[in-house]
Parts: sequence; C-alpha cells; structure tokens
Amino acid sequence: MEVSGKKKDSVESYSDCADEVDPQIYCNPCSKDGSRITAHSFCQDCMEHLCESCYNTHRKSAPCKNHVLLEKSQMPKTQSSGHLQVPHDLTQHCLLHKGKLIEYICHDHNVLGCSPCITLNHRYCKIDHIPDVSKEYRTSDEYRDFVQSLAALQKQFKTIIEETKANKKKIMQNKSIVKDEIRKFRQEIDNMFDNLETSLMKHVDDILSDETARIKSLTSKSIKLEKDIEQLQNEISKLERANKTNALYIHSKANKVIVQKFTSAEKEAHEENYINNYVFTPNLHFKEILGSKAGIGELQRIKIRGPRRKSFITDAASFETLKIKYTDDIDVQTSSDKLNCCISGAVVITDDTVAVVDHNNCAVKIVDTKIKKIIAEKRLHDCPECLELIPENKLAFTIPYKRTITFLSIQNGLSEVRRLKVDGRCRDLVFHDNKLIVSFEMPGKVQIMDLDGHVCQAVEKDFYGDELTFPYVTFGIKSSIYISDKSKSTITSMNLNGEVLKGYKDERLLAPCGMVVLDDGSILVCSSRNNSVILISENLQKSRVILDKDDGLLCPWSLALDREKNKLYVGSGQFCKFLKVYDLN
Repeated sequence: MEVSGKKKDSVESYSDCADEVDPQIYCNPCSKDGSRITAHSFCQDCMEHLCESCYNTHRKSAPCKNHVLLEKSQMPKTQSSGHLQVPHDLTQHCLLHKGKLIEYICHDHNVLGCSPCITLNHRYCKIDHIPDVSKEYRTSDEYRDFVQSLAALQKQFKTIIEETKANKKKIMQNKSIVKDEIRKFRQEIDNMFDNLETSLMKHVDDILSDETARIKSLTSKSIKLEKDIEQLQNEISKLERANKTNALYIHSKANKVIVQKFTSAEKEAHEENYINNYVFTPNLHFKEILGSKAGIGELQRIKIRGPRRKSFITDAASFETLKIKYTDDIDVQTSSDKLNCCISGAVVITDDTVAVVDHNNCAVKIVDTKIKKIIAEKRLHDCPECLELIPENKLAFTIPYKRTITFLSIQNGLSEVRRLKVDGRCRDLVFHDNKLIVSFEMPGKVQIMDLDGHVCQAVEKDFYGDELTFPYVTFGIKSSIYISDKSKSTITSMNLNGEVLKGYKDERLLAPCGMVVLDDGSILVCSSRNNSVILISENLQKSRVILDKDDGLLCPWSLALDREKNKLYVGSGQFCKFLKVYDLN
C-alpha cells in the first residue's frame, strides 16, 4: 500500500529481504502489551510490524493517517530490530483500554489517551504524540505557570495554617476577656444572680469550644492540602531531575485540574478562616428583670478576619459597567442618643459588621448588618470625626478639637487603648503599611506618619496649587493617596513620597468628602452639597453620577465598602439616623 506524497523507492527497498523470510514475525505494538500476533503489514514511518487489527487502526488514526504502510508481500521478512521503542517514562496505562499506554494528547478536548482512544473518539481532532511535544514542555509558559500556581497555593496554605494557630490563641484570650467582663459585672449585683452567671458561663464555654473545634478542623484540613501540594511538587521535581520529560508532561497535564481544586479549597479555607469574637454586653436594667429569664446579659458576636489575600483571578469592578442599587436602611439611633445621628465616619469590620462614628451623639457604634442592630457602643466626651480599621482589631478615629487620634480595642468591648497627639485639627485618616495618612483642617494639610506620630511626608497644596482647606483622604491602587477638599471641590492624587500627581475638578462635584476606592482603581466620592455619589476613573479623567437624591441620599458624608459581599454603606452628614445600604452590580 502506498500513501501519496511518499516515494516508491523506499517501499521497494524492503522487498530485497523477501528471500530471507522469518516465519515468526510478530506485531510490534501487540508485543508491547504481551501478545504475540503474526504480522500482517509494516509501517515504514514507525518502523514497526503490524497485525491486521493494528493495521486497520493505523489507517484511520489521525496521528498516523499519512504514514506509509506496506502490505504483507512488501514488508521486511525479518523482525525489525530498529523499530521505535516506547520511551522509558511512558508508563501510565489507559483506564479505558486495558494494557494500552497513554501516548497522545487531544488539544481540542484537553484529553490524554492511548491509540484506541484517539482512533475511536478523537479522529478529527488536533492530536500530538506526547514524545513529539514533551521535550519543549518543560521550558513552556504553561508548565511555568503550573509550577508557580502550585508554589503560590502552598504559600497561601502555609499562611492560613499560621493564622489558624494564632486564631486559636486569640479565641482563648477572647474567652478569658469575656469571662473577666462577666465576673466584673457579676460582682456589682446581688448573690441571687449566681445561677444566671453559671448558665451564661456555660454558654461562653460551649460557643468558644465550638470555635476552637472549627479552627482546629480547618488547621488539619489545610495541613493535609499543603502536604498534598508538597507531594505533587516533589513528584514533579523528581521527574525534572530524572529528565523524564514525557512523564513530566503527562503528570502535569493529568494534574492540571488539581490546581483549580486546590484554588477552590484555598478560597474555601480562607472563607472559613475567621473567628467569631464575642463581647459581653451587660444588662443595665437588671432591677426590672429581677427573677426573669432575661439573664444578666448576652454574648454579641463580632466576626474578625485577617486581611483578604488577592485571588489568582479577580473580578474587579469596572468604571464603565458598575451599577449600584439601593437595598436597605439600617437605623443606628439608640435610646441613649440625645440628637439625630450624624454618621461622619464608617468602616467595614467584617462582612456582617460595620463600625460608625456618630458625631452628634459623641459615640462609636458597631452595627450587625445582618440583624440590623447596634451590638456595641462607646460613649465619648468629645465629638469624633472619621474612622479607620487598623491591625490587631483596633479602631482609630479623630477628635479635631482635641488634636488627637484615639484607638479602641474591638476585641475588648470597645475599650480605649491609647491616644496619639498630633500637631493640628485632624479630620480624616486612613491606614496603610503601618502608616497613618491623616488630613487636617484650618490650616489644611495631609501628613503621612507612623503609629507613634512621627511625620514622614506632608502636603499642604492641591494639584492646582491652592492651599488645602478641609481635606479627606483614602488609599488606592498603585500606592496612590487621594485627597478630596470639601471647600475647594477638588480631587488630588499623591504618592507615598508626598509627590502630587494629578488633579480633578467637575461642576457636578460639590463639597466632596468621604471616599472609597474600588478594585479597578476608580473612586467613589461623596458629593455632599448636591446629595450624590460620583464615580471617578482611576486616572482622574472621567466621572459619572452613580447615586443621587432619587436613590435615597441625603448629604452623603461617609462611605464604607464591603468587598466580600459587594455592598456599599453610606452615612449622612445631616440629621439622619439611617445608614444606607446599596448593592454593587
């Protein structure tokens, strides 16, 4: 048999062997599988004798359809000693065809298979013989990405494991703090509350024991997954050192899907890697409930999670496509408030908890957004302004007239831990990389300082050369700091070195104050004087009104973004007791 494109000379060269016939000539492919079947033909490209079945398969198979096949009368009459050998690392057997080795890959379906697999199911697909493509695979971008993904996943799990160990200690510390608070309150009331105290103590033990068990389980699961990744890496490294490129190719391709599984497992592990922090809230009306089943207080949960690590794939919000829809109002007024609220600052603590500062009532409040209830409150002697979350579960807020930044511990029931004196009337602040970026009014300026108040950089003018008056600040991508000046209605960007970079003005932007930066770098800004929120592109070139009075806004003053649940919280600077809730996209 002759295939077009091949020269006849090569065919006739084998007929010279006709006088030396060996009656025991067997099919080479079948011999590899342990079978001895008499040869029916010969493939000049593969240099192999073929039985009738292999001959028929060879004619139809996409990888072999152009091979030169010799009929029985033309084939060599002695068993070829130069036929192709199976590479030493083609050892993985096909699960569908017993005794057959995986030798091919179908690129159309991303499937590894043996010769029958390809012939029967992938005849018209783009097929490669693995030994033909594996030599270059080790230096390919695909293999490099595969190895890097495994290394990144292992690093993520190592971090999660360390965090779970630290969380177990925090749970025990929290348990101790809650019990101390309960005992302190218990000492102030009559002995008749002994039974209630015992009951509440048991409640603490049960809840926090469950927390410990959950974190312990997550630790064990993460350790196992990390070891699985390490084992896979070791297998790949071993194949690399042995230069088994075919096995390396097959092993990597066969386990490529496991990277997606490990990625999903890492995301799930991160979602589970939180602690429910409980704060004891004493029942101040115990005289009214003496003898009732209300108890001496209750445990309020505040979920505390470490900073979210960046995903391998991010779904960043788009300046062009972002939509925001009103969903709810949360009443943040309490019975002890004497005035309507003014929410001059807000920050998301966890995906179900938001902290706000109520300027008019001199208070910091923690809101459970799920049950729409104030679960903790700290009354102050002075009026606070803006609010920021900093490491070790602390809140920082400014008190302009006292020229101080105050730090509260969330874990210890909103207790004050320290105060930092600054050299001006501090209005707004944001935390980044162990630095505080603080804005000041009258005179206006922005300072970058460490947590001890040592100033590293300072800016006093906006992009247009005007003196800052009432600036607010936020931090964005590419280490950008954004400054909104409420008095000048401008936006200015600067870097951590204090260099002013860009500016923005717009007739629709009136008295800008609170800001947040989205994942694509675009900025949401409160335009307080015309009851709207403006979305400005990351390069400060374009803008659009994304919320206005028709969306329920009344003098928007502060913004808080829940990136986990794509929710935006808007606080009003006028006499409004509601925290507005909006869904992004």
